[in-house]
Amino acid sequence: MAAYEKLRQDYDDALVMIELSNEEEDEGMLDECTESVEKFESDLDTMTLTTLLSGEYDAKNAILTFHAGAGGTEAQDWAQMLFRMYCRWGERHGFKVTTLDFLDGDEAGLKSASILIEGENAYGFMKSE
Repeated sequence: MAAYEKLRQDYDDALVMIELSNEEEDEGMLDECTESVEKFESDLDTMTLTTLLSGEYDAKNAILTFHAGAGGTEAQDWAQMLFRMYCRWGERHGFKVTTLDFLDGDEAGLKSASILIEGENAYGFMKSE
């Protein structure tokens, strides 16, 4: 609750600063107002993410498994695209991505694959995938 109260106080402070700047027509305070609002937005984003990733297992690593299923070459190709997409997503977001298992498709793509995504809140981000 203390984090919420601090966030609420930062919001109120930013509003007061903006009102003072408007009343005094002081453009010199504009940079200060902008900085205050940007800090508030950053803190709000951090608090939102922390709240969303507060589950019991959210801080753990994640394992994703891909299976082509029925559909032949097209299904295998689609599974390969998803595999690459999640690997790239993990790397771009600072996670360590390790291929645990990979079985090539008949002509293209893959039949099945598993990857381990390691890092802070990896499971929290991936649990709905």
